[in-house]
Amino acid sequence: MSEQQITTAILDRIQRLIDRGEEIQKTEVWDGHYEEATVSFDGDSFVGWRAQCMTFLEGFFGGSPYVSHASLSLADSSDEIEMITSTSRTLGILRALKADVEAGYLTTLRELIHADMFGDFLEMAEYLLTDGFKDPAAVLIGGVLEQHLRQLCVKHGVDLSEPHGQPKKSDKMNADLVKKSVYTGLEQKQITAWLDLRNKAAHGRYSEYKAEQVSLMLQGVRDFAIRHPA
Repeated sequence: MSEQQITTAILDRIQRLIDRGEEIQKTEVWDGHYEEATVSFDGDSFVGWRAQCMTFLEGFFGGSPYVSHASLSLADSSDEIEMITSTSRTLGILRALKADVEAGYLTTLRELIHADMFGDFLEMAEYLLTDGFKDPAAVLIGGVLEQHLRQLCVKHGVDLSEPHGQPKKSDKMNADLVKKSVYTGLEQKQITAWLDLRNKAAHGRYSEYKAEQVSLMLQGVRDFAIRHPA
């Protein structure tokens, strides 16, 4: 999926949660006046909606303030009045979240989208490797790694261009990220080795590496991206 497709799918899910919450909100019915008034509310639907909201928020926005605010809003809603209040507050949180996603304010979402696309390409590389195509797999993994380095530069304020305007090469991005203390010198050396393997594959030097090395590169790049999300 493209970045735009993922964003659109997430916005659609938020809107459906908002629509469902508004439907539940309409089940609020008061009977009587003042102190003697009683209220009925579709508590069963609220409980299901609460679970859907938290599953979605924790899955896509874990660690975000939106999750903690929603958790507080949805917690301990044991009677109708608390459920009604909780529904209103949570709808406000979902609407604010939708507005921030539309405006592109959420770094966690950008990281999620990058991770999703990153994973898709590495999965393709794994299929190639499994089918015996170590060389295109190595080129693809190397390309994914280079793009991840570029995203890390953007995230950590590392310039992607040289002073004269030329785009930085992978080795220079790698060195600059270490200077920024994004990752260690030991990891820099491993990345240099992966980039070297990619270059051998890209330039037809297929006999200089084995499928096992490409497999280790695949797992190593995956682990590196988990340790250093972009």
